[in-house]
Amino acid sequence: MFRNLVSIGLIAGLAACGGGTGNNPINGGGGDGETTQNDIPEELARNLQRINYNADTDTLIVEISSLDSGEGEATYDRNPALDVPGYSAFTLQDDPLDRMFVALVAASTDGSVQAGVVADGGQFNRYFSGGFYERTGPYSQPTTGQVSYAGAYAGITNLPAAGDNLLDPPPGTDPSLLPREPRITVGTAFLNVSFGDNSVNGAVYDRSFVDDGSALPDVTLIETELDSNGEFLGTVEFSGRPDEGQIGSFGGILGGEGATSVAGVIYLDSIYLSDDPRNTGFENEVGVFVLPQCGTPGAPSICDDLN
Repeated sequence: MFRNLVSIGLIAGLAACGGGTGNNPINGGGGDGETTQNDIPEELARNLQRINYNADTDTLIVEISSLDSGEGEATYDRNPALDVPGYSAFTLQDDPLDRMFVALVAASTDGSVQAGVVADGGQFNRYFSGGFYERTGPYSQPTTGQVSYAGAYAGITNLPAAGDNLLDPPPGTDPSLLPREPRITVGTAFLNVSFGDNSVNGAVYDRSFVDDGSALPDVTLIETELDSNGEFLGTVEFSGRPDEGQIGSFGGILGGEGATSVAGVIYLDSIYLSDDPRNTGFENEVGVFVLPQCGTPGAPSICDDLN
């Protein structure tokens, strides 16, 4: 399942907006740019330029637009301590006063698609993040019928975790210099795809933080077009709260003979409802889903009465 480095393009510039201190999140990078080769939309690729995930050798090489390492392409370390259901974790921190990056990646059981996200926990009022997805095997797209996909979701936020995986800083280091470990989320993703209508929609539900299990609101993946190459891009809202408006974007790609798997990325501009006291207006999340089609090997129990 080895893939050549996928060039996703430079997301030039960083959003010039304020960050937080203490327990507040740090504002993310963004800006104008272009994508190449795999055409990952810039709202999902964000600061991720190039990535090479090899599921067979369990290795990951990443190039972020800035400040992940002294080299353009960095080899991340496998870090099973941060694994979440369905996704393997990799980390990178060059020294105790450099940013700590976490990546969560997965390949489908049929070997047809893979995807992942990477983000640091923030330092100096900014953080960097991005996601990728790609088809890694053959693909054929039905022309009729409707199918469902379901399975584990994982996300990385710009909120700080306890920091147990950070390198120890020199004694007496001023707190304003310290990097932060990003807080991770989990949930369940579900997509319905209509090949007759060429449309996709779904949800991510049972969302929570990994560290303390505290709940997060479900999100809805609003109906969008499926193109002839099995790719899609749409918007995200809080489930049952369209009054909150668009809170992000999602996109992905189908793979396998008969579209047996799907992989994609979600970016959230907000992870709390506007009336949640935890909401400061700066919380972001980049998440990944790699899901089997219901009725295929590895499909979860929710699929038992579907397809």
